Amino acid sequence: EERLLLHPELDNVESFLIFKLDGTVVPVKSDKNDIVEIIGKETIRICKLNRGTLIKARKKKIDRFYHNLIEILNDFEDRGATDSAKKFLYSDLRNYFGRMLREQQEDEQYSRVGFYMFDNFKTFYTNRLTFYGDINLVNDYYDSL
Repeated sequence: EERLLLHPELDNVESFLIFKLDGTVVPVKSDKNDIVEIIGKETIRICKLNRGTLIKARKKKIDRFYHNLIEILNDFEDRGATDSAKKFLYSDLRNYFGRMLREQQEDEQYSRVGFYMFDNFKTFYTNRLTFYGDINLVNDYYDSL
């Protein structure tokens, strides 16, 4: 008999579950291994990972970092594209990513969401902010981490 639930301390959660921008969780679709999708679906169902309170809490965490990044970019634009402004931007980004890395620690609520946000940073954040002309500075900074 095969197991139907993932074990968060033994399994790589991201191999079974995908965290979405809206705070929901969906199973990983796998053409090669149907059991991966089944384990993801069953874990979501049995643990009720898409109940309202969890969705709202995950979305709040995701949105908080999104809005904070917008503030950082707005501050940069307000300062003008000078070397001094870039120094402030990089300092702000260092603090921003430091907070995001702390959100991944096991003692933090929704730490797997924090990990997923960081690991999929461009999908979660910068791909949604293409209207900022200097978004590549953020992507370059992220790529350097």
